Amino acid sequence: MYYIPTTLQRSLDIDKIYTIHYFEYHRNFTFSGERHLFWELLYIDRGEVTVRVNDEQFIMYKNQMILHAPGDLHAIAANGKVAPNTVVVAFSCNSPDIQWLEGRILHTNEYERQTLASIVREAEIAFENKLGDPSYRKLIPRPQGNLGSNAYGAQQMILSLLEMLLLSLLRKGGLSSRSAMIRTDQKNLQQERIRRVVDWIETNIDRRFNLNEICVKAMLNKSTFGRVFRQQMGMSIIHYCRQAKIERAKQHLREDSMNITQIADLLGFSSIHYFSRTFKQITGMSPTEYAMSVRAIIDHSRLASEGEPIH
Repeated sequence: MYYIPTTLQRSLDIDKIYTIHYFEYHRNFTFSGERHLFWELLYIDRGEVTVRVNDEQFIMYKNQMILHAPGDLHAIAANGKVAPNTVVVAFSCNSPDIQWLEGRILHTNEYERQTLASIVREAEIAFENKLGDPSYRKLIPRPQGNLGSNAYGAQQMILSLLEMLLLSLLRKGGLSSRSAMIRTDQKNLQQERIRRVVDWIETNIDRRFNLNEICVKAMLNKSTFGRVFRQQMGMSIIHYCRQAKIERAKQHLREDSMNITQIADLLGFSSIHYFSRTFKQITGMSPTEYAMSVRAIIDHSRLASEGEPIH
C-alpha cells in the first residue's frame, strides 16, 4: 500500500528574531523614536502608554498590541502617573499577509496573552540577555539543553509561538472587540472565576490575603480552587499573591510615589526586612537596586533618542 505525502502550506514565515524585551518603565519614561528595517511588536502588559507612529499619535492600554512596519518611525512615552510594562519583539517576516496587521491597535484574547507570556519565558531560557536591558543589539544564545530538559528547543519554541500568535491575530482579522474577548473567556466558568479573583487581588493588593476569603470570592472549594488556579496561572495562589505584591511595589518604585518603608507598610509586609527579602527572592535584586536600574533605562533612552538610527 502506497501513501502520498501532503506538503503543508505555510501562510506565515518568520526567519529571524532581533530582540525580545520585557520592559518595566518608570512613570516618566519617554523615548523619542527610532526606525529600523524589521517588524516590531509592542504589547501593553500593564498601564497605558502614548504611542507615536510617523505622524499619528494615540493612547494604548493594557492587553492591546500594535505592529510597527519596517521603516516606520515609532516612539513611546508613559503618562507620568502610572508606570507601564510592555513586551517588545523585533523580527523579520517577508510573508505579505502580515502587512494587514500594520499599524492596527489589536485587542488580544486570553490565548494570545498566554502565547506572549510563553515567548517571554522561552526567551529567558534561550538567551543570556536581560530582557529589561534596552542597550543590547544581539541576542546571545545559551547552550541548547539536552533532550528532556526545559531548555531543549527553546529557540524553535519562540519562532513557533510567535508564528502562532500572528496567525491567531490574522485569523480574527485583528478586530476582535472587548465584548468578543469576554464571551471567549466565559466559555470556561472556572477560568472566569479565577480571572475575577486575580482582578480582586490586584484591586486589594494592600490586604493580607486569607485563603478562605479568596476561595469564597472564587465560589470554589480549596482543593478545586488550588488545582484550577495552578493550571491557569502556573503557580500556587500563595506565590501569586507574593508576586503580585512585589509587582505593585515595583510600580510604586518606578512612580517615585513613596519610599521603601512606606511601600512595605502599604502592602502589608510585617517588616521592611521581610519586604526586602521577598523582593530580592522574586526579582533577584534589592528594592534600591531595582530603582537604580529603572533610572538607568531612562538615562539610556535619553542618549539613544539623540538620533534616529536605522538598524
